[in-house]
Amino acid sequence: MKASMRNVLCCLLAVPLLAVSLFGADASLRGVVTDTSGKPVRGAIVKATLGPKSVSRFTQADGRYEIAVAAGIYQMSVDAYGYGVKFQTKDTAQPGDANFTLTPKWDATRLTGADMTPLVPDDAPGKLLKSACIECHDFSVVIRRRGMTSAEWQSFLPDMPAGKRPPRS
Repeated sequence: MKASMRNVLCCLLAVPLLAVSLFGADASLRGVVTDTSGKPVRGAIVKATLGPKSVSRFTQADGRYEIAVAAGIYQMSVDAYGYGVKFQTKDTAQPGDANFTLTPKWDATRLTGADMTPLVPDDAPGKLLKSACIECHDFSVVIRRRGMTSAEWQSFLPDMPAGKRPPRS
């Protein structure tokens, strides 16, 4: 008796979820992401935006992606580490894939903490920076504050170590 009630309950819960998945996605965006030499880019983030809603997927090992969406005209972007971001508009009513070719691009704001650590000098100020900053946060703070001027950074950084930094002479 308990097993049959559990099965009925599971079915009742599954029906709305199935209906949402069947009726919410009546089109798909697909394509392949490659670099300038034609090699597939694995792990690129493909994002499709329609109004205030966005859906993202990673590319597979062969650079391919597929995103189930409702019909419409989508603003698409592809973002991958080591490459510049690419954009295009895709109407699901139009046949064909939305393919992207990414161009290599080096950008300091895309570096991780592990990428940055070897770039910091191994002198006394560099060691202080490494030890004080790692205690509290990672490089995401820098990314959130990108676009700050040199003067803004100079006024912001002295407050970061919160008393751990030796006084200026």
